[in-house]
Amino acid sequence: MLALNLNDLKKTSEWERLGVALPKFNIEQVTKNTKEKPQWVHFGAGNIFRGFVANAYQKLLDKNMTDTGIIAVDSFDFDVIDKVYKPYDNLSILVLMHSNGEFEKKVVGSVVESLAAEHSRKADMNRLIEIFEKGLWINKPYRRILRCYSKRYCEWFKPTFAHNEHYCSTHLSQILKRKISNDIC
Repeated sequence: MLALNLNDLKKTSEWERLGVALPKFNIEQVTKNTKEKPQWVHFGAGNIFRGFVANAYQKLLDKNMTDTGIIAVDSFDFDVIDKVYKPYDNLSILVLMHSNGEFEKKVVGSVVESLAAEHSRKADMNRLIEIFEKGLWINKPYRRILRCYSKRYCEWFKPTFAHNEHYCSTHLSQILKRKISNDIC
């Protein structure tokens, strides 16, 4: 029996027999590239993202039009990270039903890392900081804001939003949109 994990993806003939298409790119290489030079962090790792956005991006990977994967982050429903992504090596199965009733099945592997944006998850938060600090698409003043933001999350927002701590990414985007000056830290 096949399991949805990186090891069992190597059993290509078995997946083929089941009519399940596999990623055409080297997932291990894309994961390595993403670790070294992260390009895309996606906040909100739910069903629509997996079925549409991650699938569309996989098409680019399959055509060698990009060489890094997506880092999926959730700031609200950590079960998505803990129960949907991590146990399956960030892979998912997409099943499309066409108008003629035929099914198209494929493994989506464009998500190569998944993290929970939660201050109590130190490893995930440290990785997020590392990602944003490495990101060439975030200029230096905003990198400082991100570092300060993650360290001061509890101080800034917990008193206001103690009932609902998933505002991390929402507030982060607001901070970046407003281009708050460096004197906040």
